[in-house]
Amino acid sequence: MDSVFEDAGESAKTIDRTEFKLMLEHCRLNKKRLQAVVVYNLTRFSRNTNDHTTVRALLNSLGIVVRSATEQITDDASGKLLENMLAAIGQFDNDVKSDRTKAGMRAALELGRWTWRAPLGFVNGRVDFGEPSLQPDPVRAPQIVAAFEMIANERISQRDALRRVTALGLRTRTGRPLTPQTFGKLLQNPIYAGLPDVSAFGVKGFRADFAGLVSLDLFRRAKTVLRGSKGRERHVLNNPEFPLRRFVVCGKCSTPLTGSTSRGRTSKYAYYHCRCCQSVRIKKNQLEAGFAALLETLQPRPEFVRLFRAVVLDVLESHRLEAASLGRQIAGRITGLRQRERQLEEAYVYENRIDEQTYDRQRDLIREDLALAQMEFDEARVEEIDAEGVFGFAEFVLTNASRLWSEAEPEHKQKLQAVLFPEKITFSEGRFGTAVTCLAFNQLGGFVAGKESMASPPGFEPGSWP
Repeated sequence: MDSVFEDAGESAKTIDRTEFKLMLEHCRLNKKRLQAVVVYNLTRFSRNTNDHTTVRALLNSLGIVVRSATEQITDDASGKLLENMLAAIGQFDNDVKSDRTKAGMRAALELGRWTWRAPLGFVNGRVDFGEPSLQPDPVRAPQIVAAFEMIANERISQRDALRRVTALGLRTRTGRPLTPQTFGKLLQNPIYAGLPDVSAFGVKGFRADFAGLVSLDLFRRAKTVLRGSKGRERHVLNNPEFPLRRFVVCGKCSTPLTGSTSRGRTSKYAYYHCRCCQSVRIKKNQLEAGFAALLETLQPRPEFVRLFRAVVLDVLESHRLEAASLGRQIAGRITGLRQRERQLEEAYVYENRIDEQTYDRQRDLIREDLALAQMEFDEARVEEIDAEGVFGFAEFVLTNASRLWSEAEPEHKQKLQAVLFPEKITFSEGRFGTAVTCLAFNQLGGFVAGKESMASPPGFEPGSWP
């Protein structure tokens, strides 16, 4: 055996493999004593038919053949046909696996299963035996729960909480104490409330088949405390239970509405109200329902839709031009390498300015650079983008603002409403005022929040609001 090169953990789909390039260099430098490159099978050699053909041609020019330990590859016509078929099957298999993996992950997510390694505090369940995809780690889960409770209930800092849970024995899987950065990310991860964010995979309304370690209320209270060094003040300004707080303003005195909870005869009631002129006091669910109904009336501006289409097409064209520019650069390199190859041949064959050993060494180096450049050129091609799919998604967002806002997390609600209404929105006498929306939508006129909002809230004097 001469040398062994192993691409541990690197995909055969790309040429950017350290050991692969070292193997080509080794073959070039030792071509006189090498006869074959032996691979376990051709699918591990390359999963792209163009790359396979290019590399095989390069090795053949060095007098080296490719052999498979598990496949009958020969140099006759039948063997070459089989080799090309296996290379094509390798690429097909890779494409199918990629599609199947994505589809399988999406299907699992739609069933509520967590498809990755369990986060700290969880262990992966045996779903084949009917277990949830994630289960509490008997050792670390209680420690993580304690961290959330310390921050939410005692309102201590993240640093103090980390110090205390470290003293309780919380460690990473490798047995090391958590760093402040890791601990901070852990406390912000909604998976600990049973609500992992899988929106990047196009799965909406994810319902996990596992329970969180803490309640959603505890998670939100801890997250609120952690917002900045002045946790209590930030809690007042950005209370997640009142997403319209400081966004809707009083139509009479222009003071942003605040939110609070009052205790009635039998239970607590949440309200939005004006602290300045006291002219607005409305139940939380009524104002938010009215705001959601207001969003239902949003209609995309036709000129914006046309502009958006033009912008997207322009961006796609920009990507295409960038890829074309990169392709031209690589093509220029290929042309230059071929010109160097011709000059080398002239210097050796016609001008006798270099000896055979120098010619062979330089020719092999140029051919290796040519093979790699050709594979880079193939990789630089731009994949076709579904422009209509992009437009469809944008249209869905623009025409479903109410639904998206209603289903969003509190902090996401605040971001969405700020985008839709950059100048905020007024409320007075049971109705929203004329709303200045973002450029994507037509301006809205006044909108009644609902007749029920005109009634005085129970437990308060009739004159507390108009």
